[in-house]
Amino acid sequence: MLRRVFLAAVAASLAFVPGAVSPTYAADQAAEILLNQYSIYRASPAAHYFTPGSLIMGWNYKGVLRLEMVCRNKVDIDADDTLLKAPLQQGDFSGTSGWQFDVGATAVNVINATFGGNFVNSVTMKIENPVVYEYSAEDLRDIREKMLKRPGCAAEVRNARYRIREWNGGTAGLFQNQRFALGTVSYEIDFNKDNPKALTADVQATITKSFQVKFGLTYLKQSGSKLSGNNVLIGVYPIWRNMWN
Repeated sequence: MLRRVFLAAVAASLAFVPGAVSPTYAADQAAEILLNQYSIYRASPAAHYFTPGSLIMGWNYKGVLRLEMVCRNKVDIDADDTLLKAPLQQGDFSGTSGWQFDVGATAVNVINATFGGNFVNSVTMKIENPVVYEYSAEDLRDIREKMLKRPGCAAEVRNARYRIREWNGGTAGLFQNQRFALGTVSYEIDFNKDNPKALTADVQATITKSFQVKFGLTYLKQSGSKLSGNNVLIGVYPIWRNMWN
């Protein structure tokens, strides 16, 4: 049903801002297995604003498909009956516990170094209720034609920086996302119970907020020691501009 495409790096993770820290290899492997089944690029950043059908600038950066919004398609994914929807299957998650991944020592070390002590034992990332959505080529064309009637969007698309070209061993340029995966994404911090300073609610909230800001997770909501968000984009199958009809 789906074609295999070149895989980029993790979506709902820490790898979507320059200089950010990537998740562990095990978590990266698990996400790759998950999205490979559906021929989806793992996209960066993972956020709410890359809506289905939007026109997006994408480029390869050290194996990551970086995304930049160009023209946003305003769509209600729950109400749009032209979208095909199918839950992702779990697949083989060797070294993980279902959809739950340990983000790894690097993130923990950054947090502890920031606050000058052993405050955090681990950070866990979860992907829950992931769903693959897909537009038909005809629906994509209709969406694109409507967006290109906006003067601002039409002007953006004419920008030379969005032309299709080879970059870092992959394709760069403008695309429209046809197939994409959305899910509930969360990060939860496990605080060190042997450190009395790490056990107060205020300290935990401060550390969680710092983690959120340092790793670009501001699209998620904070509640205590947990960050979470629904309908977060975790992968996309691009229809590059030179493939539009």
